[in-house]
Amino acid sequence: ATTRPLAERAAKLVKIEYKDLPTIITIEDAINAESYYQPIRSITIGDIEAVFSTADHVLSGEVRVGGQEHFYLETNAALVVPKDGEEMEIFASTQNANRTQLSAAAALGVSASKILTRVKRLGGGFGGKETRSCIFTRALAVAAYKLKVPVRMMLDRNEDMMITGTRHPFLNKYKVAFRRDGCLLALEVDLYGNAGNSVDLSVHVMEEAVMHCENAYHIPNVKARGIA
Repeated sequence: ATTRPLAERAAKLVKIEYKDLPTIITIEDAINAESYYQPIRSITIGDIEAVFSTADHVLSGEVRVGGQEHFYLETNAALVVPKDGEEMEIFASTQNANRTQLSAAAALGVSASKILTRVKRLGGGFGGKETRSCIFTRALAVAAYKLKVPVRMMLDRNEDMMITGTRHPFLNKYKVAFRRDGCLLALEVDLYGNAGNSVDLSVHVMEEAVMHCENAYHIPNVKARGIA
């Protein structure tokens, strides 16, 4: 296509043939299939079983937190310029210049020292451009390397939202023990995060969830698992 509107019209004419295969879409699907990324993160403090057996009150339940679109002000955008020999210069709206450099180098099979990454401004990030921006800069680097010309990309908003995913939706199953005066004694919680079809930063996200599950409260006995 010679223009963007023509490319968009052509893309809408593409017909995809596929067959339905077994899928795992929801957190409940993953739990039923025991389909989890490894490792499962966990932390145990104190003796929760002893506390649950003697506490004045024990309460169980579930809490759901929906996923959120990062919705940065500028969608993912980048420009890759070929330089001398195997060298490449990348201008990217990314939160992770180092990973952008390493990712492009790996795709091209060259030393990371051949890749220069520049980040002038992000146009917003909020965590959404920490790793997912590398999908695009890697592809642009390959195109620039093959064609020996600068290659630029800026996604439309709908393209960006379809490709990059969201913050993790969570299903948290908890059991808590407390005294008659409301003082918290013990917490047992399984934190399930929908990591989607690739692990990306999900294990790190679960580590953060496990370490912060007490929030602002002091709970002397805790057993928490983070499962993606």
